[in-house]
Amino acid sequence: MVRAISSRRALTGNFSGETIAGNRHLRFGDHHLHFLDVNEQTLNGEKTITVLDKDYVTARQFRKISSTHHNQCVGSGRAASCCTAEGVPQNARVYHVTI
Repeated sequence: MVRAISSRRALTGNFSGETIAGNRHLRFGDHHLHFLDVNEQTLNGEKTITVLDKDYVTARQFRKISSTHHNQCVGSGRAASCCTAEGVPQNARVYHVTI
């Protein structure tokens, strides 16, 4: 569950044994998270995650992110085929994040 928003582009929450990796999805409270650029790991306790979506990073940072991640959802912020394959509803809001 999200405990606090520590800045405009970071979320802090408590995790309990959730396994993440690059291009994996996680339902986190009411949010769908799509992890980018992370190694497989198990999250426990309080962690801060950084949002990488267009409205949360500079234009330059977003161009770099979108040029290295060619999933349709990165550009739109909405679930596409890569997300729905992991159970995220079509067109649901997806936050692209990293740790």
